[in-house]
Amino acid sequence: MDTLVDAVRRLQQAGYTGNWFANRDHQLECNESGEVLDPAEVEIDHILRFEGDSDPGDMTILFALRTPSGARGVYSAPFGAITPAEDVDVIGRLHHIAADG
Repeated sequence: MDTLVDAVRRLQQAGYTGNWFANRDHQLECNESGEVLDPAEVEIDHILRFEGDSDPGDMTILFALRTPSGARGVYSAPFGAITPAEDVDVIGRLHHIAADG
């Protein structure tokens, strides 16, 4: 099984080069381009979840995303009770077209 770092590298090699995060306005923002999108406009190509080796409560979720313009990137967030409010909102508004993992 891949680690989070392995999965991100593999996705980047497959063309998911943008690095997205949930901003304070509960929108998705790209570190590279500065583009800001409503999460409902983005399609999910893949979903992967990871547990920490030493702490099963240390979970992360990783999304491979596609924007309306066709740009692709990754978005990761803590997953579980510690998920920040902006990530909870963004994840809930993502357009769940396909999921795996």
